[in-house]
Amino acid sequence: MTSTLTSTTAPLTPLKGHLRWAGELWEVTLEVDGMVIERVAVNKKLSLSQRLGRLLSSASPDYMKIAYTSIFAIKETVKKHTEGFRLFVIERSKSLEDSRSRIERQLLFETSIHAVDEVSISQWISEITKRMEKANWWMKSEYAGKKLLVIVNPVSGTGKGKTVWPAVKRLFLLANLPFEVQFTNKAGHATQIVSNLHAENYFGIVCVSGDGLLTEVVNGVLEHATVSKVVSDLFFGIIPAGSGNGLSACLDADDAITAVFAIIQGTTIPVDLISTSYNLNAEKPDTVYGFLSLEWAALSHIDLESEGYRWLGPLRFDLKGPFPFSLFSSPFSFSLSHLTEQEPQR
Repeated sequence: MTSTLTSTTAPLTPLKGHLRWAGELWEVTLEVDGMVIERVAVNKKLSLSQRLGRLLSSASPDYMKIAYTSIFAIKETVKKHTEGFRLFVIERSKSLEDSRSRIERQLLFETSIHAVDEVSISQWISEITKRMEKANWWMKSEYAGKKLLVIVNPVSGTGKGKTVWPAVKRLFLLANLPFEVQFTNKAGHATQIVSNLHAENYFGIVCVSGDGLLTEVVNGVLEHATVSKVVSDLFFGIIPAGSGNGLSACLDADDAITAVFAIIQGTTIPVDLISTSYNLNAEKPDTVYGFLSLEWAALSHIDLESEGYRWLGPLRFDLKGPFPFSLFSSPFSFSLSHLTEQEPQR
């Protein structure tokens, strides 16, 4: 599946007017960096619906500002006597237990169809959309005609990749972020996809999977004929759908929705790569690349020995965890050496 995008550049028009939200009247102003919403004081007894609306909006004070980078979609709504628009906003979770997560919030603004001397809903939508286009990184001219490559492992974890993808797809479509999706069907498939990629058609690669699929992507990129250009021109991301999701946890985006919103908002973090070479006596030593950790002995034993129990999800690690430390296991032997400054590196 492919989603495409056409971006236009238009001058910004200052805009201020009144809209109804949560049963009350608000003054709304489109400023340079955000949408300012101020409650309009009305000296009259509130109806039941207005009191309920105020209760529902109690998390917001009488003054609120929404950055354009937090608005990822806007949709027009029409009812019998009113018209309006619904904003889809990225917001930090208010849960004390999960304050790192991002959540979706929808705000419905309305006005009477018969309102006079007020800004029309079509004007609001047009001007907010222009500001979103200036704020959204993928709408910049340097990315024109390009898209995001999404690689999904449908059997990652306990099949979580297949179940997570519809929610991810919905948010990308709402945000009008152009993408192309490919599903892997075997181990090493992502490496094949990326090593032969026409990189000029994309601005990034995102995996919906565990850490293993991104490892395949990294190794595919470093096998690419124009590796330096691919690394410099593309960004890479992960939406957690595996058993361990170690990298996502390190990036404070260990749930799928938070990871999607980080991509939409263009949040990037530099990550170091690890290269490991073996069969050093061969004419061409083998080299693999990673990004999270280099494991040996017990940890790698648990990971490899639990491969056949992926259907258990994270429990596979608990099942195999005690075995390397039991009386029935063989000791791990190793030799350690290092290169001095005078010795050439291979």
